[in-house]
Amino acid sequence: MNARQPNRPSALPPMNGTQHLRRSVRDLLDAIGETADDIDLQLRARMHAQPYLTMAVAAGAGYLVARAVPGRLAASLIGLGGRLAGAVLVRELAMRLAPFAPPEAEEAPA
Repeated sequence: MNARQPNRPSALPPMNGTQHLRRSVRDLLDAIGETADDIDLQLRARMHAQPYLTMAVAAGAGYLVARAVPGRLAASLIGLGGRLAGAVLVRELAMRLAPFAPPEAEEAPA
């Protein structure tokens, strides 16, 4: 028997290697984003359901990472984490204060 598949018309136009790679990377990034969103939702639900356990696990993980990572790298990572946390806090604060912002003055036509 012949192992070749018969030529079937495809719903999608043929792609070259670059297009195929781009589509594969885009699909992979979409899947990673969905997985990250799922993990975020699960962690937030767990955090609200069991806040003390979540804090204990986070502290334990932080301790293990701090013991495993050299001092200079750990300081850099802590600084980066602090900047990221600050950026998130500023963004959250801005979003919460946005409804209280005064309306922008409209300029009179010249």
